[in-house]
Amino acid sequence: MTIQNVGADGGTAPKPVNAARGGAPSLLIATFVGLVHAGVTFYWASGGQFLLSTVSDRATSIFDGNEQWLYPVGAIKALFALLPLLYLLMRRKLKKARVVLGIGALVLILWGGINTVTANLNFFGVLESGVGGNELIGHAFVWDPLFFVWGMAVVVFLVSTRKLKDA
Repeated sequence: MTIQNVGADGGTAPKPVNAARGGAPSLLIATFVGLVHAGVTFYWASGGQFLLSTVSDRATSIFDGNEQWLYPVGAIKALFALLPLLYLLMRRKLKKARVVLGIGALVLILWGGINTVTANLNFFGVLESGVGGNELIGHAFVWDPLFFVWGMAVVVFLVSTRKLKDA
């Protein structure tokens, strides 16, 4: 015996879909990963050193002595991490948020994906580079994979909430 959702005309009515609830897992993942990235950036901006050796020397030399410039970087990461949630709460006022999220997700996926693959190829000796140690481990298994996961979670969120865009 099956139970069907019967509409007013006696036919089978489609079950209501809560698109926001469908996007909740990806929203949580994207927000969490993005806030982790932002939080670590704020920590480094404040002079923290933990895990700094897992970032490229090139990146750390850019901000060496100018760590305060990491605060805007952390703020941009935090804003992008919270943008899917803001979109759900205020979508009538944030109509262009989906475009920003789509572009940002593409950048995160490409940046994280290419760098993860490259770092792993270096780590496993397929490619040769001058990068090694903690820096290579950080790029192969921590920071770049997190960028990739963050971008993919945003894409899944956008796909699962596409019915909300006109609401």
